[in-house]
Formats: sequence, structure tokens, C-alpha cells
Amino acid sequence: MTEPDDPVRPPLPGVPAPAEITAQTALAFANACLAYTGVEAPKSMYRPALERVARGDLSADDAIAQVVVQSGLRIAPAAEQGSFIVHDFDDYLIEGSFTLRNRLVDSEHPFGIDDAQLFRELEVEISRIRLVELWLDPVIPTFEYDHLKQIHRRLFADIYSWAGSERVGPDSAVIRFAPDAVRYAAGDPAAPLTKYSYYAGPDVADAMSLQCAQLSRILAEPDLQRAEFLDRVAEHGSDIQTIHPFRDGNARACFVFIAQYCHAAGFPVGGQASPPGSPSPEQLSHSVYRYTATSEHDAVAAGLDGLLSPTRVSAPPPQPKNHRAAEGMPTIGKQATG
Repeated sequence: MTEPDDPVRPPLPGVPAPAEITAQTALAFANACLAYTGVEAPKSMYRPALERVARGDLSADDAIAQVVVQSGLRIAPAAEQGSFIVHDFDDYLIEGSFTLRNRLVDSEHPFGIDDAQLFRELEVEISRIRLVELWLDPVIPTFEYDHLKQIHRRLFADIYSWAGSERVGPDSAVIRFAPDAVRYAAGDPAAPLTKYSYYAGPDVADAMSLQCAQLSRILAEPDLQRAEFLDRVAEHGSDIQTIHPFRDGNARACFVFIAQYCHAAGFPVGGQASPPGSPSPEQLSHSVYRYTATSEHDAVAAGLDGLLSPTRVSAPPPQPKNHRAAEGMPTIGKQATG
């Protein structure tokens, strides 16, 4: 299957549509989400299984198993790795490395591979498959904090035993480094790395509850004009990114959450081909970093403007095709059990 340069994207998440258009749309959505995190299109070796998932010819579980086996690895059952207690931020790491403890194992790495490059490649492609699945079979929307946790779990449960659980620590702000989004344009190779700060662990739960409450209020205003909708959602969506509720995978989970939220409000992602000059997913990511540094969300709103339907539309709510969307979330706390 060849993805069009400007795919036809009107089908909405969970709404029946011609199979070929639905498959193209699911692939475009997954690739756009990963482009938002700076990831390019999948390597040729991963495309056949991904496209079969999009067409409904292969389950996401079987596709992921193929991807992992291709690399000489397997996904460890939760019982095999046992439970582990997370006391602080560094406990998520494999001892003696900077790679997150994970379920991708071989005989020499029972707590997850520590080859950072291979791990990143597999983590991206596994999440790409799950993104396609989430487009075709979305989480039941409530837009509460648990909804976001379910999305995160669906995306990353193959990789992390703590998927879907709020991060533990640190007690002070999380510091990440990324290209300077204030003084340099998106994609400028001259942009130096600069420091971005995210919420301290103890502040995450209350901050997330507040943002979800604000988003609920917006949904309760069905006559809200599109421009104001974009402005308010851009601000609250950027705040969720700055809160950084999970140890990893925040951008992808938030992208799916906000896309589903906008659909529920009547402004679905890809309601039409983006008009010329619309910000790319990469530029949207750049604008979120800029918000983190400056609290200015105009560029985020402009990015959403190019991604969402230009007019309000209505559609039946998406219905899950299996029991994944109704699965209970793991208890939030300091014990990660898988």
C-alpha cells in the first residue's frame, strides 16, 4: 500500500468508511503523531505488517510479535520479570544504563535490552502499530485523566510494565533538553539544545485533574466558535504536555488524547487536506516547546488550525471493537507490576 502525499482523511476515528480510505487514514494519523515527536516514516522492513494492521488483515498483537522476533527478541510476560518498586525517577532505568527498564528481552537481558538505538527503533515501531490500532479502535472517550492513562497503556503496554501509570518523581522539576524553540525556527540545524522544565512528580495528579476539568467545560459549550475553541484547547493541551504525567511517551499519548477530544467537539483531525502553508506536525511540536519556555500558545493554536476540520461536523461516538478499550487501569501508586 502506498500512502498518498496528501491523503484523503475525512473518515473519523471508529466510524465506518471504505476499507482502503480507512487504512490510509489510520497510517497517516500514526505517521503524523510520530512526526510530532520528530520520528520519520517507518523503515521498509516494518511496513508490510503495519499496512496489514491498517487493512484489518493482521492483529496489532501479531504484528508487534513479528517486529520483535525480527530483532531476535521477545516480549517478556509480566510474571517473568516480576514486580518492582519505583521509589524515584531513576528506578525506571536498567541498572548501570540510561535505557528504561523494558519488556523487550533476550537471554542476556532479562530486564530489557539496554542497546539504546535498537530499543528506540523498536519502541517507535511498536507504538506506530498501536497508533494505527487506536485510530481504528479508540478508547471510550471520557476525557478524564484515566482516559489519557488508558491511551498511554494501549500505546506502551508491550514495552513498559508501568504503561498507563502516573510517573513517580522527581520531587523537583523534570529537566529535558531539546532544540531552542524560542530563538530558532522549527528544524533549524543551528538551534542549540536548551533546557525545558516540567512538573515535579508530586504536583502531577492535581495539575492533570485541573486541566481535564477545564477541557470538560469547553465540551459543555457546544456553540463555542472555532477560533476560541482552538485557543483554549491549544493552551490546555500544551499544559498537559508541560505537566508530563508519564515517565516517557507523553507526546504520543497527548496527541491521541487531543485528537480524540477535538473529534468529540466536532473538529476532527484531517477533516480536509491541510491548506497550503499549514504548520506540519514537526512545527506543532516546536510550538509546544515554545509554550513550555514562554507560556505563549498562539503557535500551538495555529498548528491545530491546520490539522483540524475547518467547520464543525457531527458523527456518532466511536465504539470499541474489542475489550481493550474497557480494560481497567492499573492502580496508580509506587508499585509497577506489569
